[in-house]
Amino acid sequence: TVYLFDRHMSCPVSTAYDDGFVHMRMGAVEHIDPNGVVHLEEGDPIQVDFVMFATGFQYAFDFLSDLSPFAISNNHVRPLYHDLFWCKDPSLCFIGLPFKVIPFGLCEYQASWAAAIYSGRLSFSEDPLPHTAPPESSLARGHYHDYGSGFQFEYCNAIAKRLHIDGVPSLTTSAYSEVHAYRHAFPTKDFRHSNYNFVSST
Repeated sequence: TVYLFDRHMSCPVSTAYDDGFVHMRMGAVEHIDPNGVVHLEEGDPIQVDFVMFATGFQYAFDFLSDLSPFAISNNHVRPLYHDLFWCKDPSLCFIGLPFKVIPFGLCEYQASWAAAIYSGRLSFSEDPLPHTAPPESSLARGHYHDYGSGFQFEYCNAIAKRLHIDGVPSLTTSAYSEVHAYRHAFPTKDFRHSNYNFVSST
């Protein structure tokens, strides 16, 4: 049995697979004692044989430590213009910084904007992009660059409008919304193994 301890889980969820593998999703860990017993914030302790930490990632740009102003605090990279261009010198940009996104699509919009700036087709002095920012709750959790729950599309469409190109296709947003809803409605099922049929372009 494999246990996944997730601080966002409010109650245990079990998923059983055909090969006998059982995946238990549990709540938040309070501490692990020297005997390999995991103590939860809620629920009975669990004895485990191995512990693997998968705590996400932290931004680190040690090779840019001499830049000023430049800082990472609470996993928030700043000061950046729309999470892309360094405010002091926009010749430095951070394509792909947001997470919980459809990466290739978002990165293509960001790269297109950077290319337009660097080629001289656009400048920051011309009608700046309207301000967009993730919810304040994301910043409080150290997830400022979390663009999930549809914010990525608002961001991409703002860039597309600035570049006079097509925004995110409605099929993409619809499919994303359906999968997102499915994951929350059926937390014990693996959405990656489910079959989806597109019946129209909308």
